[in-house]
Amino acid sequence: MASETPRNDDGRISDVAEGAAPAAASFVFSHKVFAAPHAQFRIDATTGEPALFLDLGDIKVGLNFETLKRHFAIADDSNDGRMLKAVLPALKFVSAIRPGDPFPAELIDGSASLPVGAANIQGAKRRVLRMLVKRRVAGAAGPNPPNLGALQSVAEIEAALEAELKAYVEDARRKGVDPGHIEQMTLRILDEMAYLELLAERINRKKRILIDVRNALPRVSKDKSVVESVKRVLQLLRPPVSAYQRSLDELDRRLETEFRTYSLDGELIETIRETRDHLHTESIRWDSILSEWEAADAAASGGIEQRIASTYRFAARFFPATREWSPA
Repeated sequence: MASETPRNDDGRISDVAEGAAPAAASFVFSHKVFAAPHAQFRIDATTGEPALFLDLGDIKVGLNFETLKRHFAIADDSNDGRMLKAVLPALKFVSAIRPGDPFPAELIDGSASLPVGAANIQGAKRRVLRMLVKRRVAGAAGPNPPNLGALQSVAEIEAALEAELKAYVEDARRKGVDPGHIEQMTLRILDEMAYLELLAERINRKKRILIDVRNALPRVSKDKSVVESVKRVLQLLRPPVSAYQRSLDELDRRLETEFRTYSLDGELIETIRETRDHLHTESIRWDSILSEWEAADAAASGGIEQRIASTYRFAARFFPATREWSPA
């Protein structure tokens, strides 16, 4: 499922669990080492473990937590020790943490720290509108639903959504379901779905890498080792990318059922957030390889063999053939 981090019933990190977040809302450290210029926590690309990276001019060093605690005498039960325990779960949602950074929202109250934009919000409205229209096409009462293909402008989509939501709430009232609850839950789902729209964009970026790798075959066909790397990359990366998409598709089907049966509740919100967190934490590890391919596209540069080699190392490390893939 989404995050393996232990949570309290209210969705926050448990104060008593291993890896728990202290009561503070920011990563505030006491030892002077954490005040070094450019200090930041990241996942070490070599070991896969969290480390503190320090830029000391000519020297750049990464200290794993055991070395860090031993060298600077940081006790597990000290403030700095508790902060270090909170870094690993936080790095599931952000690629880097600097001392003083706030905790990711996912660890505070279960909300999201993803930077959604206007296009994501509009995409969520269109998605929920489609679900509301679909349940009426399936037999619900009311006037003829709008033709979604004909809705182009933001104003048209919002007007259609307002009308469909009004009809949906009225249908709930007639069926003896609390209309206020249905309206409130639909609006909450709209908010949550904006994050899924952003993550859907990121899935499409991953699909683009697969296309680019496959399209590279004619350019590298004379080098058998590179050709084999291309084939292996496709074998390793297609299953997880397909699983990401299935996660979204299965959530859509669940939402369509719940809208049709007026079964909108907190459990459904939790399911949406679990899918969101799963796709978000998976997405973090793709950041560097996405940047490498997209920077190359922007510069229209060569170096395709190097990018394929980097992608093969990425695929072999994070998505070995022994790992089985299924939706969140």
